[in-house]
Amino acid sequence: VLKFAKDNQAYIIWIGLPNMGEERLRTGAVIQNKVFKNETQKYSYQYVPTDVLVGPLDQPYKAYIKDTAKGDLLMRASDGIHFTPTALRLISQQVVHAVQQLDQE
Repeated sequence: VLKFAKDNQAYIIWIGLPNMGEERLRTGAVIQNKVFKNETQKYSYQYVPTDVLVGPLDQPYKAYIKDTAKGDLLMRASDGIHFTPTALRLISQQVVHAVQQLDQE
């Protein structure tokens, strides 16, 4: 995908996988995120991690994060995989920031 994008002059912003409620999925996310990050860097694309926003992969899964101003924020759906609208807003802000960095280059 990345080579095809580069060959066709498209730009990729790759969004990493979050921490997951199921251990097997979390382990897979750790491995896949390493590959995603290394490969995007190899092609000079941007990698946007989600674990820094919704919970680190090296810590137990949490559906909520603490916000100093708003208290506990629900970030994950009950399936332990999908995001809530609150989490999607935070992630989309990071993607917008990544796009703005492109405009500055």
